[in-house]
Amino acid sequence: MPWNYPLIISTWKMGPALLMGNSVVLKPANNHHCQGSARELACEAGVRRGTFNVVPGFGEEAGKALALHPDVDLITFTGSTEVGRLMLRYAAESNLKRVALECGGKTPQVVFADAIWRPPPTASPGDLLQQRRDLPRRLAPDRARIRQGRPAVGAQARDRDHHLRSPLDPATQMGALIDRAHMQRVLGFIDSGVADGARIALGGKRALEETAAFTSRRPCLMAYVPK
Repeated sequence: MPWNYPLIISTWKMGPALLMGNSVVLKPANNHHCQGSARELACEAGVRRGTFNVVPGFGEEAGKALALHPDVDLITFTGSTEVGRLMLRYAAESNLKRVALECGGKTPQVVFADAIWRPPPTASPGDLLQQRRDLPRRLAPDRARIRQGRPAVGAQARDRDHHLRSPLDPATQMGALIDRAHMQRVLGFIDSGVADGARIALGGKRALEETAAFTSRRPCLMAYVPK
């Protein structure tokens, strides 16, 4: 299970397996801080004990053991291409189990000079900036289109009301990155781009700061407020 969209992706994968009479073992991402949520929801839904199991841990330990186990008939993985290759290798080294992979990508879009091009549509206010895999992150327009496209994309992002605030607030439409390490990684991408000559059209810096506000039901969650 990936750290972004963990519940819905798990449901897509677990639902058909459970309906067909299988047992499921779910390994959450190691940086997904609320790893018990899926187990709690399964218990509330009345799933029989032992049918749905959660095994937390790091990929090189828990994930590898799961992929190599001879009693596992299928392994499904969402994550990096590097780890996807390992899943195929583990399947070959064990029982030739079936493997379903959804590996990383940047959804590039190439725009030619004769194209009728408008800024990419967004389904919700935060889509242009959210941590989604299915939205364009790299636009490569023809040079004739760069001047036309850059202001349009920037204006679209600037005009959106993102409601950027704590993920605990029901009105929030865009929360924080998953953890500090990922935030530093993203900021590093921005710095390296600027060092290579890129120009920041909008944002480009940290927008939220953490506060130690815990809840009794989800003590793993931090609160974030605008800087």
